[in-house]
Amino acid sequence: MARQTRLPLSTFQTIIADPNFHLASILKTMLTAMGFVHVQIVKTESEAFRCISQISYDFLLTELTFHEGSGLSLVERIRQTPECPNPTLPVIAVSGRAELLDVTAARDVGINEFVVKPFTIQTIFNRLVRIFEFPRNFLVSESYIGPERRFRDMNWNGKDRRQTKPLKQPMALATTRDWYDTRVPRLFVNDYGLKKKLGGFKSLGDIITPEILKSAQLTVSRLSDSSLDWVSRSIENLQSTFSKLTANPADQEMLTNLIQITYEIEGIAGTMAFRNAASIARLMRIFFQEHYSADNELHQVIAEKYWDVLLVTFRQLLKGNEVPGFDDILRELNNLALRVS
Repeated sequence: MARQTRLPLSTFQTIIADPNFHLASILKTMLTAMGFVHVQIVKTESEAFRCISQISYDFLLTELTFHEGSGLSLVERIRQTPECPNPTLPVIAVSGRAELLDVTAARDVGINEFVVKPFTIQTIFNRLVRIFEFPRNFLVSESYIGPERRFRDMNWNGKDRRQTKPLKQPMALATTRDWYDTRVPRLFVNDYGLKKKLGGFKSLGDIITPEILKSAQLTVSRLSDSSLDWVSRSIENLQSTFSKLTANPADQEMLTNLIQITYEIEGIAGTMAFRNAASIARLMRIFFQEHYSADNELHQVIAEKYWDVLLVTFRQLLKGNEVPGFDDILRELNNLALRVS
């Protein structure tokens, strides 16, 4: 019997942390279409950390927002908990939250790469190339543990206090953190562990070719119909929640639920590149999070306008049409919200 050749990516272990199983499934479809075989999905921060503590994963893709915990605190636990066996685990954040504060916070807890929704398979592949082909060295210091944040050479007048050490992934930091004095920064030189795991292949692009990416994107595109069904159910849920909030504007539970539903709509619409629906859901969420006041009657009017635009956008989406002048509509709504905030 001929010996079966092992697929080049079949030995990699990947974990996706996202509270929305539908979104995580789409991302998993992207990875498996590229050739990754072992892809696990978890829904909470605690479940993700438990799995990472037990299994030697090669990289993590995580949403920033969870119902319980967050992607930021998950990465903090991975980087800074002595019990974590793989503190150098490469992490890619995949999120619809792209404000400067979010990106900065992600960088400061030690996330390697950041992907903003909407994205394509090509975008995910590009981030994978970075962690495979161009991994950053790993810094352990009193104020920061994570991939080095210096992306380019800079003129440096002072003395570089960092001591350089070879990096033996993934156990070195976990076993040496007890005796390393973090007041003296240590810079661990990356050993290109993921690239070496590819075996005789020169690069990730030798395995995941443009033809494979094109085919994988078609596979994901076929999920659009089921995604629209999912968004439709979320719209119905949002309508019910919005009606209850309109009847009782001070109901904090309904307000929290409404914000969560807009997050879900923003996420799935962004993942499937439904730009208009994602944009209005995002602005609606921001309005309710940052500006909404139950005592302000104008806020009720603005909320209803957001809702009306979202419904029109979704109806046009089902017909395969764009909303005429959509960007102008969004700009007007946003300016109105800012004026009465």
